[in-house]
Formats: sequence, structure tokens, C-alpha cells
Amino acid sequence: MKKDYLEQYIAEHRAKFDTEIPPLKVWYQIEKEMRQQEAKRRRMQTWRLARVAAAVVLLLLTGGIIGSILTSNSMETTAVATSNIPTELQETELYYQQQLAQKLQQLAAYENQSPKIIADLEESNQVIAELKAELSQIPEGTEQIVINHIIKTYQLKLDVLERVLENLEQSNIQKQKQHERNI
Repeated sequence: MKKDYLEQYIAEHRAKFDTEIPPLKVWYQIEKEMRQQEAKRRRMQTWRLARVAAAVVLLLLTGGIIGSILTSNSMETTAVATSNIPTELQETELYYQQQLAQKLQQLAAYENQSPKIIADLEESNQVIAELKAELSQIPEGTEQIVINHIIKTYQLKLDVLERVLENLEQSNIQKQKQHERNI
């Protein structure tokens, strides 16, 4: 192969090239550009962090709103029918409503919560309201049957929420494992 004249000249005079030091102005310019790149990188990180924070706030607000809507609906249902309900059922209802409120708060923490779940829970609230309305109209002595149905409906709601939360948690664990494998 034929050697290029420029390469040959550089190879022969290498020592002369290495003795020259660039002026301080060049180093100053390089340092200035590096500072600008670092500042730009920090701004990008700040924006990323702000977007994540905004998403978290939005998620918490959405969960809070959904929780308050569901809680207020169940409270309204309770308030309407409380006058006709025996105290033992009222205590049982209070227990289940507290448990349900806790599970709904946990559900609100997940991004993937389905509106269908909320709709199903609302439907069960309507069933409970209908059962409470029937409680005042049924013959004496058969109240316990309706009360048992109300309690079973609360148990069913709680079971459904627990299963949904378990599935969401399992899904998140699998996603984390998959993410760790990809890293």
C-alpha cells in the first residue's frame, strides 16, 4: 500500500506537533461549553422530576376523589336506611364500611384501577340500598334473612376488593422483576 504524504510528514515530525500548547482561551471555551452542557442536563433532570411529581399528585388526587365519592355514596345509603336498621346491623355495617374505605384507598394508589371495578362496587351499593328498603317492608320475624343478605353483600364487596388488590400487587411484582431483568 502506498503511504499518504501527509501521514508520512506527520509521522516524521511528530515531536514538533506535540510541543505546542493551545492558548488558555481555547481551554476556557471548552470549559464554558462543558458547563453549559451540565446546566442543560440538570434542567432536563429537573423537568423529569417535576413530571413524575405531577403524575404522583394527579394519581393521589384521583384516588382521593374516587374514595370520597364511594364513601359519600355509601354514607348516604347508610343515612337513608339507618332509621329502620337494628343496632347490631349498624355496627356490622360500620365495620365493613371502614374496611371497604381502607381497601379503596389502597386501590386508588394503583394506576391501573379499572372503572369497571368502581361501577361494580356502585352496583352493590344499590343492592344494599334496595335490601335496606325491603327491611322496613317485610313481615316481622323475617328481618334476619334480609340482614344476612346485606352482610353477605358487604362481605362480597370486601372479597372482590381484596382479590383485585392481590392481582394488582402480583402484577406490580412481576413488572418489577421483569424490569430488574431488563436492567
